[in-house]
Amino acid sequence: MNRTYHWFLLLIGSIALIALAVGGEGRLWGQRVDVQSIAAAGSDSFVYVLDLGGQRTEYEECLGLGSSTEIMEQTVVTPPGVVVAQKIPGALEWPAVTLRRSTPSDAMIWQWRKIMETSGLNGALRDGQIHLYRAGSVEPLATWQFERGWPAELTFGGSVEKLVIVHEGLELVGSGVSVTRPTRPGS
Repeated sequence: MNRTYHWFLLLIGSIALIALAVGGEGRLWGQRVDVQSIAAAGSDSFVYVLDLGGQRTEYEECLGLGSSTEIMEQTVVTPPGVVVAQKIPGALEWPAVTLRRSTPSDAMIWQWRKIMETSGLNGALRDGQIHLYRAGSVEPLATWQFERGWPAELTFGGSVEKLVIVHEGLELVGSGVSVTRPTRPGS
């Protein structure tokens, strides 16, 4: 094949990938999943419950349950004298937890955010849990516990309330999986 033909195939392939990225399947982009349509289709639906000291609020969507480790690069010289970039683990990071629901939550969540606005971080810090339930079940499938969480964002736009919780540690508890959390500096 000649070079012109290869460039043509590359161009067509690139256009196809861009078209898929822009107009592709919505669920690949983290868009809200309609819980009612899932239940109607016969699939299981789930409910997330935020528990702050016994006060509970239900949410339809939860993102950010987990952790990551920063990837750092270190240059080393091997015995034969070859310079190699070696990947090593860096800082442990917990993403912010984002909860969404289609109706405004009760006043407790809005008061928690108001404390953050008026009193600052120390007044708003809370330990809490997020429970995952199958719709209609009374037993949680999994529970995550977070430490020193604070409401970084609380908004209600259109028909969706969004709560973003920043925290200093997250642990999966109550699902048969044991995860040990490192201690905070100064603890």
